[in-house]
Amino acid sequence: MALRPATPLSVLLLAAFVMLLLSTLSAPIIENINIATFGGVKFGVLGWCSKNLNDKTGCSRVSFGYNMDTILVNETKSDFSLPSKARNSLTNLLIVHPIAAFMTLVLFVLSALAHLHGPAHSPKYLLALLILCLPTVMVSLLAFLVDILIFLPHLQWGGWIVLAATILTVTSCIVMCGIRRQVVSRIARSKRIQASAEMGDQSAYFARPDIAPTESRDKLPEFATFEVHNKAAPISQEGERIPLNPR
Repeated sequence: MALRPATPLSVLLLAAFVMLLLSTLSAPIIENINIATFGGVKFGVLGWCSKNLNDKTGCSRVSFGYNMDTILVNETKSDFSLPSKARNSLTNLLIVHPIAAFMTLVLFVLSALAHLHGPAHSPKYLLALLILCLPTVMVSLLAFLVDILIFLPHLQWGGWIVLAATILTVTSCIVMCGIRRQVVSRIARSKRIQASAEMGDQSAYFARPDIAPTESRDKLPEFATFEVHNKAAPISQEGERIPLNPR
């Protein structure tokens, strides 16, 4: 695939998708990836993992939302920013992580298609990408805010990569605006060049010696003029009579 203006855009969106995917595949799917850690419990998007008395790790089943009161032993001694009831309700909003990952994946596929000649030179296609980029940024930012509200100040790298993915998505939107502006200016310049070429061909056509220039429409028509000579009749002398019926 040739290096085109859409290549940096695709790279940024691919990196953002990988980060959001890693955050989504956190504990209990991948134990080593966690959004937050407290009291020996590793929290993820779809569940949690903890060690029991035999130092064996046990993980919950994959589901959206969980009750942190039943997970944490010393819940009363925790220093979370929000109370437990609010945090338990907000855990249901962790579903925005896979939604953000899916929207970023769709945006990446569409940006990869922008390497083709048709989409790469279509301002409407690039505008559709830009419109889709805005809700993707909003959902990614919402996912990071949910992590902050639930797990602060115990947020781990699995939560901070959501912020990095949001920044990359915002950067891709800026790159997308630059690509679309470049395409629009290129199309406008080609139209101006084509119009100038057509004017030049028309001027060269009328400059040929065998082509007589047409009269201007603003020029008024000229009318024929006639000279009228009034030959005055000879003045008859006083007393002279002219017969009515000359012989």
